[in-house]
Amino acid sequence: MTPDPSFRHYNASDIDQIAAIEERVQVTPWPRSMFIEPLEYHRYFGFVLECETEIVGFYIAEFIAGEATLHNVAVKPAFQGRGLGKHLLQHLIEQCRDRKAEQLFLEVRESNTTARGLYESFGFEQVGLRKDYYRAAWGKENGLVLAKAF
Repeated sequence: MTPDPSFRHYNASDIDQIAAIEERVQVTPWPRSMFIEPLEYHRYFGFVLECETEIVGFYIAEFIAGEATLHNVAVKPAFQGRGLGKHLLQHLIEQCRDRKAEQLFLEVRESNTTARGLYESFGFEQVGLRKDYYRAAWGKENGLVLAKAF
């Protein structure tokens, strides 16, 4: 059983742990430097999800001109399948509502049916297609652009 998760803004001291999660779960992980930039600009917001004192997930999003965009989200492999992705997404949606966002956008690999199902369960709908957007083991893969209106 997973202890009650808690959220807090991520900070520079969290970057190594966040980058380690990213390396384990993403096909094309962000370089470490990509986690520093959101700390430097107010339009970005990022949170870590902790169980006890262990970082088990995170997300990074951007808010500008009434729209929010989810740029990155991940759950540590040992904690996947426990509903923590739902916690991350629910927290993100609450943060968007607090900021008075009109819409929340994200991109997801066409093959990532688990994530797509989660997003659809929260009311996201496909609004676009980015052909050959992601690198994949077999070449390139489409990215689906999803949106949720508030």
